Amino acid sequence: MAFITSPGHPPQDTTISEVVSFCKRCIGPKPSRTHHCSVCNKCVLKMDHHCPWLNNCIGHFNHRYFFMFCVYTWIGTIFVMIFGYRIAYEHFWPKADITSNHSNNSNSTNISTNFIDYMKHKCIIFEGLMTIGIFVALGALMAYHSLLITKGETCIERHINSKERKRLLEMGKT
Repeated sequence: MAFITSPGHPPQDTTISEVVSFCKRCIGPKPSRTHHCSVCNKCVLKMDHHCPWLNNCIGHFNHRYFFMFCVYTWIGTIFVMIFGYRIAYEHFWPKADITSNHSNNSNSTNISTNFIDYMKHKCIIFEGLMTIGIFVALGALMAYHSLLITKGETCIERHINSKERKRLLEMGKT
């Protein structure tokens, strides 16, 4: 939903009573908390950021869907870690198979089996590293956006506010 839902754009044809300024790039009215996206080349209401993964701006109307996308993807990585654990455990610590007969295997079968085992080994390691990396990165992103949501800020506003706090601190007006 986050990639198909419009983030919200200021109306162009109607008069807006809450216009704070005009966008220098769009040459249009710019209500408060509206920012211009240089990727989409449009002003976005309550713009948070432009998400390259969704190829869409995250703004007023789709921020909820973006956050839920992150939550569900994070839960999906937990699912993959839980069910991938058994596969990895059985691969790296196999049970001794007493009933197997290795004397009937030909050399070509051993080579192909070794290659398949080698590739399976590499794929399991790759899957584990990717899952852990995505789990950590999405967890940090969700924690950051949870903080922003509780404070009622967007990423852009957080950046602007921190710069303003730093400027006021340097002036001694804190």
